Amino acid sequence: MTPSDRQTSLGGLREDARMSALFRHYDRAGLDAAYDNARKIPVDTLAQYRRRWAEQSAHARKSIPCDLDIPYGSGSGERLDIFRPKQPGLSPVQIYIHGGYWISNDKADCSYVALGFVAAGFCTVVVNYGLVPTIDMREQVRQARNAVTWVAANIEKYGGDPGRIYVTGHSAGGHLAVMLLAASEPVAAGLAGVTSLSGLYDLEPVRLSFVNEKLSLRQQDVVALSPIHCKPRAASARLLLTIGENEGEEWIRQMNDFADRWRSSMPHVQTRVLPGTDHFSMRAALDDADSSVSRLIREHMGCG
Repeated sequence: MTPSDRQTSLGGLREDARMSALFRHYDRAGLDAAYDNARKIPVDTLAQYRRRWAEQSAHARKSIPCDLDIPYGSGSGERLDIFRPKQPGLSPVQIYIHGGYWISNDKADCSYVALGFVAAGFCTVVVNYGLVPTIDMREQVRQARNAVTWVAANIEKYGGDPGRIYVTGHSAGGHLAVMLLAASEPVAAGLAGVTSLSGLYDLEPVRLSFVNEKLSLRQQDVVALSPIHCKPRAASARLLLTIGENEGEEWIRQMNDFADRWRSSMPHVQTRVLPGTDHFSMRAALDDADSSVSRLIREHMGCG
């Protein structure tokens, strides 16, 4: 084969690679692997996390003063739980929005986060929202905004300070938390800060992956519901974005691209890649007020 033949052959290989790529350099199999977090850790490890979350959540509901299953809207999924610290006076408020790719999980599986947040002095609110396919993602965004509006109007009755409301979301919950800052409603302006743990900000690769078999996102949904395509309307709120080192380069790319897009309006946005952390160990650490994740949230929210 002559040098010219070799160059032609290499050019053809590059063209074939471009033709098979679905998103950036990923084909469908590569994209599915990048967004299938459960397959990135051993099956037994994930099972241990789930057992721990169930046990710690039951412990939180028994050991912390709480008010459960309070409606914040008329939808069947619009319910929240409030966990109250024992110290006198009004406490800062931490709202937690769970993940589950918008299709799974429940607030009852996430009560454990109150163990860490209440120990750090927060009045803690764990939010449920309707799941796909019962409702669509647009309605989930609306419900998340409605939940924060309800908390701002009512939390003082439960010992929380409506002037110090923070939101933490994990994975799909991180997406919903960040969308609060893109809202034009007054709820966004009242938020002191948002933390997105392992969040999703660009829905195009999600639409092109196996996840969309249940979400049924369309191109117009990607544009309307991807934080990376929105503008922040609550630019004074603190914003912390985290990704675990072991979640993969595509998740890190999502965080960095989104931060770059919003930094012109929110120069104070902070990003952190956490060493030795995966998608599930990130949220698991929230039951401990002294974990590195918990301390990072308090540090960057200016409340610890």
